[in-house]
Amino acid sequence: MFPIILGFVVALAFQAVAYATYGSAALTDYAWVSMVAWGLFGAGVIVYAVRQPVPVWLRGLGDRLRTLVHPQSGPCSSLDALTGSRR
Repeated sequence: MFPIILGFVVALAFQAVAYATYGSAALTDYAWVSMVAWGLFGAGVIVYAVRQPVPVWLRGLGDRLRTLVHPQSGPCSSLDALTGSRR
């Protein structure tokens, strides 16, 4: 939750500096100011999402997709398949 709050605070600080620099036109007329502010907030959300552990259902979905893409892969690793040995 901290990265989201930090991203929000940094976005607010950026908007305050933009307001102090460009006046009220920065918040109403300049599209780049709002894009940068949303980007800062979005960066906090992305950092929060990346740092969370992967849910079990998502890991299972990834395993199923890997099985669909590589149907020949089994319990042995690719190194075992190259050397001909199994555990």
